[in-house]
Amino acid sequence: MQNKNKLIILIFLLILGGIAVASIYGKKLSAKKEVEPVNNMVGTNKPIKVPETTATDIEKQSMLDIIVSHNNESDCWVVINSKVYNITSLFGVHPGGNDPLKNSCGKDATELFTTRGKEPANPHPSTAKMKLEELLVK
Repeated sequence: MQNKNKLIILIFLLILGGIAVASIYGKKLSAKKEVEPVNNMVGTNKPIKVPETTATDIEKQSMLDIIVSHNNESDCWVVINSKVYNITSLFGVHPGGNDPLKNSCGKDATELFTTRGKEPANPHPSTAKMKLEELLVK
């Protein structure tokens, strides 16, 4: 019984020690990454070009996040040809019914709008395109 207790304590201490070593080793690795430049790690002194995030990139990502949140019948935005439209008011009056509208909420609906989901493509008439421009968000 006494040997069994000693074995349990030894295993516990080994596990605890392993956790401590892993924690310390992990901190040293992260510190090295912050101090040592990447280009020196690969053996070159050439500067590494990192793509810059522009305000336009941030604006596009923010707009996508916003569009995705407008994804139901009571609040439906779509992207068509890189423009954002609030088509919520078309529910109940759309000649093609509500289903095509529901399926496009919060998404890029360019293909659906330009083909009306048919093969061969059956584009919307010019009156639909004019109505769409009235619903332009951005």
